[in-house]
Amino acid sequence: MSIKKYLIVTTIFLLAGTGMAWSGGQHRPVDNLHKDFTMLDKNKDGFISKEEAVQDKDLGSQFEKADLNKDGKLSIDEFVAVRSGEKETK
Repeated sequence: MSIKKYLIVTTIFLLAGTGMAWSGGQHRPVDNLHKDFTMLDKNKDGFISKEEAVQDKDLGSQFEKADLNKDGKLSIDEFVAVRSGEKETK
């Protein structure tokens, strides 16, 4: 591999690793979704409860749909899925 190709590939990997990857749907950077999740997770337990979700009007109305495993709380994966327009988490 030439040095030029190596530098291009390395740059792409570095950019992808710095949060410049975009989520689908609303085209919000993944880092912003993580920040939104952290702000809504008031008790810092790593989940968003239904009570915490109602602080965000849109999320409050989508809570039941977003809670894919029906455990009464949203994980980061469920939150990112609903905010990025995905149908289900991976």
